[in-house]
Amino acid sequence: MANSGFLINPSVIQVFTSGPNSGSVVSSSFNETFDSGSGFTSASLCNTEYVFRVEDFENCPVVDECPVPSLQAAYVIDCGSSSRNYGILIPSSTVATTLVVEYSTFENFSQNTGSFSTPASTFALFTINVDDLELLPLSKETPIYFRAYYDCGGGNIGAYSVTNSASCPPPENPARIVLSPVSVPINICYNCVNVSVILPPKDPNNPNSDNSRTVKITKSGNGFYTTQNCIGINTINIDTTETITQNKTYTLGINAEQGNNNFLITRITVQVLKGNVVEDTYILTRNHTNNFC
Repeated sequence: MANSGFLINPSVIQVFTSGPNSGSVVSSSFNETFDSGSGFTSASLCNTEYVFRVEDFENCPVVDECPVPSLQAAYVIDCGSSSRNYGILIPSSTVATTLVVEYSTFENFSQNTGSFSTPASTFALFTINVDDLELLPLSKETPIYFRAYYDCGGGNIGAYSVTNSASCPPPENPARIVLSPVSVPINICYNCVNVSVILPPKDPNNPNSDNSRTVKITKSGNGFYTTQNCIGINTINIDTTETITQNKTYTLGINAEQGNNNFLITRITVQVLKGNVVEDTYILTRNHTNNFC
């Protein structure tokens, strides 16, 4: 008989009610069938209720229903500058074909997601590298969320496990961003600021220590970089990514004169990264509330 999700409870003893063996226990082999999808759960004999089946989907999974993984743990293995690795503990399955683990910086997995797959019968402890996420992390201690599901083949996909998470600790000695104002003409269509990236000191006990950082500057929205009205040093006029080995100041400005779509917002984002880890972030924002900018 196919599994129905219930364990049969053999608590009813059958006896012969007539014939030469009347009153003795029935011991001969016989086949008994019933509709496993029906509401049948028990029977009444001699005013006594006998339960024939009990629900136990873990030990007696329903046939053709893919099981749900048990995501028991998620923890940090490596928060280094070169990669970010997490450990996942999920017991193996002999029913499913493939285990798929999804990860994201959003608890609802709405964006910034990645995935890892492995045969469902492999060892329960996995190491997952999440460096393919677009942003790592959004702040110094952004948690990475994990969830899993089984693929049983033939389009039979199981439900998601519970969600678990783990967070890297902040860097011990991070780089940081310091802001200072920029003198600009009185014009409501411009925003300007000096952004200084301050690097941590090198290790005095290690002459070969590396305190370099990657600075990534990007713009979004319908405004423009400006260099005419924001006068300073290292004035940025295009998206820029570079590695610095000493403190450096950038002058940023948003020119919104040609931004006639009032409902849009322009942002210039500065990120300081050590490897894939974002140590500090600054965002210069302009809301286009004026008819001309």
